[in-house]
Parts: sequence; structure tokens; C-alpha cells
Amino acid sequence: MNGPDLSLESVSAHYGDVRVLHEVSVRFAGGAVTAVLGAVGSGKSTLLRLFNRVAELQPGFRSEGVVKVGEREVQELDPSVLRQEVGMIFDRPTAFPGTVRDNVAFGLVLRGVEPAERPSRIERALRRAELWDELGEALSRPAASLSAGQRQLLCIARALVLEPRVLLLDEPTGRLHPADGARIERVVRGICPEVTVIFVTPDVAQAGRIADHVALIEGGRLIEQGPAEELFTNPSQPETQAYLSRRYS
Repeated sequence: MNGPDLSLESVSAHYGDVRVLHEVSVRFAGGAVTAVLGAVGSGKSTLLRLFNRVAELQPGFRSEGVVKVGEREVQELDPSVLRQEVGMIFDRPTAFPGTVRDNVAFGLVLRGVEPAERPSRIERALRRAELWDELGEALSRPAASLSAGQRQLLCIARALVLEPRVLLLDEPTGRLHPADGARIERVVRGICPEVTVIFVTPDVAQAGRIADHVALIEGGRLIEQGPAEELFTNPSQPETQAYLSRRYS
């Protein structure tokens, strides 16, 4: 089964008196990778965090409009249940205290998954994150001792162990060596179409490598969206052409 479509319908978002999204309507295809491009402060991270209700944890945040995962409005879903289905990876590769095993098992323990079931799920998650071959025999290793690239892949495994149908990634390679970034990109491609992926990045070249679809956000507004090849080769909006020219130059 493919991951679900995601959509915003006339969504605006504010932090206090500052409006960061302006009546955005967009649909992200299920089971595909969509790259959300935009400069710093464009609103792309806020857009991402609407889908698992993390944005509303920020003081002064409020929004209007409809946010859906599949056909369900996220405001009607319990946040803890929603965040199990909609995993999220941030830009900083942060390991929890404890071992590799402790980290991957964290969500399983929190949700009361039976201990006998945990080893197989941990192995599957580490395999999907391309870490099993190097860490399968070192599950008792302190997670803090891993390299930055390994820690970010561990964060992905920690999300995947809960079998999410959506994975949100907010500039997950921005702090990594290019070789580690390439591993993240390969893992992201490998989890589709079972998982719907939204990948926030300012990097046009990265979007070209990983994305089936691309959306450009500028000034809190959706400028353009479409299939990656079409948008990169024949953008319909002058703002898109300008962004692509700046980033490729």
C-alpha cells in the first residue's frame, strides 16, 4: 500500500502577529518524494510541521484552513497517534541517551509493544535505514559515539520502527558531509512508495536527485509545484526561474 496524499487547503499560519504562510493550497502525491524548495524564512519548515501538529507546540502559533493526511483532517486526530503515523526528522542529528538498541526501541517501549516483538522490528528499521550491516552486531554501542551521518540515519530508523506512512524531513543533510548526505538520499528513495516523503531543502541539485515532485515556497506563498523534471526544465513562474537561476549559479 502506498503512503497517503497530503494536502493543505487555504492554510495561513502565524507566530504571534507575524504571518508566515498565506492561504497556501497544495497537494502532495502519496507514495512519492516531494522536495519543498525555498530560501531561509520562506515558510517551508512551518508548512512541513503542520502535518504532524508540531508547529502548534511553538508559543503564539495559530493557523487557519484545512490540513489533511489522506482524507483525515489532522486537527481531528490525537497528536500522539498522528505523530506515530507521520514521522519527522530534523536538521540536527540527535541521538537519545543510551545504546543504539535503546534509541531504535524508544517508540516501541513508549507505545507498549511487547518485548518479544521488538528485536525483529528493530532489525527491519535498521535495515531500511541502511545501518544493519555496520551496527547489527553493535546494538549495545552508545548512540552518542556514532558519527553525525550514522546518528541521522539512526534518527530515521527511530522513526521507521513505528511503521509510519509519512516521513517529513527538514533539511536532514544540511549538517552532514556530502557522502553521508548521499546515504540519506538513498534511504529516502528506498522507502517509497510505502511511505510518502516531504523533503525540505534549499538545494536545487539535491531536489533534482531525489524528488518526484517539487514545490517552491517564497514569502509564505506557494509559487509553483509540479513534476520535478517539468518544473526544472520549464518553470511557469518567473519567481521559479529566478530561484533556480540563483541556486544553480
